[in-house]
Amino acid sequence: MKYTNRGSTLLITMVLGIIMLFSVGAILTSSMTEYRAAYRHQLSVTAFSLAESGIERATYAIMSDDILNWTKDGTDSWIRIFSPNSSDLGGSIGEYEVTIKKVGDNYTVISRSTVHRSNLAVRKGIKTEFVMSSNSNVGVAKGMVAIRGVSFTGGNDVNQRYTLVDSYKSAGNVAPN
Repeated sequence: MKYTNRGSTLLITMVLGIIMLFSVGAILTSSMTEYRAAYRHQLSVTAFSLAESGIERATYAIMSDDILNWTKDGTDSWIRIFSPNSSDLGGSIGEYEVTIKKVGDNYTVISRSTVHRSNLAVRKGIKTEFVMSSNSNVGVAKGMVAIRGVSFTGGNDVNQRYTLVDSYKSAGNVAPN
């Protein structure tokens, strides 16, 4: 009579199956955690971009007097809410609220954004202060951005001050020396 040990083979198979089941479960749990973190990061980057957009819109409004078309929210304070299209946000829904407060010649801009999709919402905010100046003092640097070119008329003034201009192409992502 030939002896077979089917009971122990079955037991070993069941133990290996349970170990594999727990391993697959751990891998799925880890993958879902990683997916949620990447998803939250994507929404966070989108929310931060919207908050930056609010600062850009406020800067334009201040410099072009478009601020008068914003909703007055106090004596020297304005507010405006922007709602971009969902398709521009990769299917997410978002908005950003921009508040501009004027104190003398200076402006404080606060841009708060919210982006949400499904049951996850991310909020970001940026506060910027603009100090208006007609001359360049220590700590207050003049800046200039041009798309195509810069041209000057006239020469140097009597104090021999010069305008320094430097440029570079952003294709190499290298700042000028």
